[in-house]
Order: sequence, then structure tokens, then C-alpha cells
Amino acid sequence: MTENKSFRKKALHIAWEMSPGVRLSYLSDSKEQTSYMVITSKSTSDLGIYVTQLMDTHLDFFTPDELLEEVTSARTSKAKGLALIRSGIGAPEHPTKPYGHVFFEAMRSSSPSVRLSGITAIGYAEWSEFLELLDAVSVEDDDKDVRSHAKSMANAFRKAARGAE
Repeated sequence: MTENKSFRKKALHIAWEMSPGVRLSYLSDSKEQTSYMVITSKSTSDLGIYVTQLMDTHLDFFTPDELLEEVTSARTSKAKGLALIRSGIGAPEHPTKPYGHVFFEAMRSSSPSVRLSGITAIGYAEWSEFLELLDAVSVEDDDKDVRSHAKSMANAFRKAARGAE
């Protein structure tokens, strides 16, 4: 996770370094009306003790596979949109075929709200590999809000890339 995601509005991010290389982050996004915690580590072997402690707090944990299943099993646009955003939040560091498929399918949805959530999910995942898709959606989508959101997200990706140089 990065501390400053330029596509987010009114976000709160608090992070704790639990041990070298293991970070616990609490994030709240008022625009998406969601709050969540993320544990990041370069190695899963470092996480055991922390996962056990957090499980004792009775928080819900989701694996990437469970997040994707939530997207594919959602029956309403609202449920699918929330599931997409959660999948973007919990996405792995690098794109995978299952995630790519879910994000591309979101852009094919007949529901503008699902397409908007798919764009937000791509932003949360922070995968610059989706910049071309965002550019295409920003020009070709039938809905002006979807086009605008895709353009804003693509611009945020470009801005982040310039900052990384």
C-alpha cells in the first residue's frame, strides 16, 4: 500500500510497522464509505503471529480467492460494486489473470455503477498495466460519469508514474 493515492478523496491512512517488513495499515475512504485494514509483508512466513493476534479480535479476513468469489457471486449491481472495490483493496502486488478477468468484465457490465466501481478497484490495485484500458473507457464508454472517472484514474496513474521517476 502507498500512503498517498491521488485518486482517493477524503481518505485517512494510518500505518504501523509491526516488525521489519511487516506493516499494518488502517484506511478509511469516505467517498466509498468503507474502512479496512491491510497487512503487508514481503513474505507470508513473517505474518503468522500477527494474523493470530488479529484473528483474536474477531475481524473478518478475506483471501484474494474469497474476494474474487464475492465478485462473481454478487447478484446485484450494488453488491458487485462493493465486491469489486474490496477486490481492488485486497489485490496482490502484481496483476494476475483472475483479477484481470474480473476487472475487464466490470468494464463490460451494463451497469454504470459496476463500471465505476471497477475503475475504483483498478485504482486501489495500483496496476499501471490497466492504463490502456482506462484510456479506452475514458473515450468509449456510453456514460459520461464513467468516462470522467476513467480519465481521472488514468491521470492519477500518470501522475504517480511521474512522481516515481
